[in-house]
Amino acid sequence: MSLRNLFDVGPEELRAFVAGLGAPRFCAEQVLHWIYRRRADRFGAMANVPASVRRALQAEYRFGVLALLERQQSGRDLTTKFLLGLPEGDGIEAVFMRDRDRVTGCLSVQAGCPLACRFCATGYAGFTRNLSAGEIVEQLHIIARTLDPPTHVVYMGMGEPLLNVAAVMDSIRRLTDPAAFGLSPRRITVSTAGIVPGIERLATLERPVNLALSLHAPNDALRAELMPINRQYPLDRVIPALKRYLRETGRRITLEYIMIAGCNMEAAHAAELAAIARENAARINLVAFNPVRESGLRTPSAEEEGAFRDRLRALGADAMIRFRRGRDINAACGQLRGRRLETRSEPDRTARRR
Repeated sequence: MSLRNLFDVGPEELRAFVAGLGAPRFCAEQVLHWIYRRRADRFGAMANVPASVRRALQAEYRFGVLALLERQQSGRDLTTKFLLGLPEGDGIEAVFMRDRDRVTGCLSVQAGCPLACRFCATGYAGFTRNLSAGEIVEQLHIIARTLDPPTHVVYMGMGEPLLNVAAVMDSIRRLTDPAAFGLSPRRITVSTAGIVPGIERLATLERPVNLALSLHAPNDALRAELMPINRQYPLDRVIPALKRYLRETGRRITLEYIMIAGCNMEAAHAAELAAIARENAARINLVAFNPVRESGLRTPSAEEEGAFRDRLRALGADAMIRFRRGRDINAACGQLRGRRLETRSEPDRTARRR
């Protein structure tokens, strides 16, 4: 019988398991404290937990399933990227970012991504599977025990969160549970390319989180060219879903917009984008395109970035440029995994040439 991933088990189930051993109630709280506050990485580290309880836990659960394959730290801004191995051999990425007193963990929700957005390295490497809630939570545990516990979490790593909405919502419950990580839902942001049923379901979460729309183009024609998912969920379906989310949760929406030179930064684009932001009382996060070899797209200059931001502000939009982190360590989504997949497949390509 295969052991369950400890991080797929919520605090209530762990309490029930420990109680079933006949241990006192406080013993379960000690176990939870070791996992989430002391950030232990093995049952043997739980010094004040009875040995019989530790043995029972070890017989029932694996203390995580992710293997740390690679860790890179930027020499520019201390951003750290983790490449984590799944049990079947694929890799996922998690990122640690520090900005003064704010420490952010960026988590992946899928191994790869099925959306094939033109500007994203993850999509070019293909899609393997959804992650479990435990595999999402475990990424944060690895970040916290390796560096510092994040004060904020963004679901902006590999994959589309709302195509794995059940696991994402379950992981958010764990992140916000006072017996686990205890984060405020106001410090958690879920990013989506516009999966309307997922937006509607996320709005039912008991402790609602912030929502960010990966917009990247202000009209359907250009957005469908950059993001094929727009053909299934065009803006006339996505925008009303954002309004409902704002109305039902009271959480302000963020529009994520990758600036691509010669593509989505014309004056007409700024006018359309500003109108969407004003209509939805949304803020705009601008980020310059991080080069992806296969895309054929171009990064704008700093002057072009500033001019586009200023044009949006002149049109009444709340727009800011997000600092590009970790450019020297392949920190853009999917780049580190893609490089590893290329390396692993190189012998096969060599064999075929022979």
